[in-house]
Amino acid sequence: MLFSNIPDNRIMRLDEDDDHVSVFRQWSMNSNGNTIDREGRLINCEHSGWWITRTKRDDSITIIADSQNSKKLNLPNNDVVASDGSIWFTDLAYLWHRRFWRASTKRGWPRMCGRPSGLKRGVRPDESR
Repeated sequence: MLFSNIPDNRIMRLDEDDDHVSVFRQWSMNSNGNTIDREGRLINCEHSGWWITRTKRDDSITIIADSQNSKKLNLPNNDVVASDGSIWFTDLAYLWHRRFWRASTKRGWPRMCGRPSGLKRGVRPDESR
């Protein structure tokens, strides 16, 4: 299991067999929203980079989304991966208003989908609207 230690800029790993905690990634760009996609790749919302990244099993990192209409994301925070591979995430916009985005794996740029208070309102387990 992976979890974020945002103040210390690390992603931590918990070994569930022996409860040992170790550093998975130092200098994590203050990552949050650690999610695994259907291919086993790590998806992160990186606060310091203002972007969403995908980490492959070989540890190579790709920026999936960092802007929309030439405007940088502000503070991407939570993410989920839908069955079609699209990544849904929130971005804490200026003045503390959240925006809800969808980044398509085919297009590579995000599209704003609404302004809920978090992903629980935007994505249901059966992916219905």
